[in-house]
Formats: sequence, structure tokens, C-alpha cells
Amino acid sequence: MRKYLILKRKANLIKDPLPTPDCNDKIENIIPLTTNSQYLGNLANNERDGFGTEKWANGTYLVTIFMNNVANGYGKITLANEDMYKGEFVNGKANGYGIYTYYKGGSLYEGYWKNDSQEWYGVERWFNG
Repeated sequence: MRKYLILKRKANLIKDPLPTPDCNDKIENIIPLTTNSQYLGNLANNERDGFGTEKWANGTYLVTIFMNNVANGYGKITLANEDMYKGEFVNGKANGYGIYTYYKGGSLYEGYWKNDSQEWYGVERWFNG
């Protein structure tokens, strides 16, 4: 397995709990997951574990905490069409509080999610009139 030098990431908990680049260098792992995606981040027992980024060939990428080889914790996924979900993940799916922003028109849904679906209480905001 190849290892590459990348920037170590450190959480900025005031503005955004997602890690941001820091000036300290650290060796991390880059592994291909499928022919269409790759993972950059921490590994434990050859599985995604800890902070990492998964990127697909279509341009979609996920930045989050991984546990048991799936997204578990606060994270952000940006889709190929530039829509974005920022919030909680459990077992690889949007679960808990999160904000989904639609790139075209800038509308958004802010509220609770269960298994990648809007659930319970939430507010939709439409900015195109």
C-alpha cells in the first residue's frame, strides 16, 4: 500500500467542526475503494477509521469521521451537482440534525434526518421567490 504526504487536518470547532488544513505534515493513507472511488484518511485493521475523505469519480466527495468502515459522526457530503449535506451521519446515512443545501437556487432544508430522509421537525427555505 502506498502512503502519501498530505496536510494534517485539525478541527476548528468555533466555525465548523470539520477539520481544516493545518501547517503540520503527516503521513496518511490513500486507498482505492472501488473503481469509482478512493479514500484518504485514517485506517485501523485495513478499514476506514477516524477522520477521512471519500471521493468518487463523478466529483462527489464526503468528509467525515469513519467508524467500522462507514461514516459515523459529523460530516459533509458535496454531490456532483454541488448540492451539499452538512450534519450527522450514523451507519453511513444522514441521521440526526443536518442541513441540505440545493446548489441551484440556494434553497435548503434544515432539520432532522433518518436513514437519508427528512424526518420529524424541519424547515425548508426557498430563496428563489
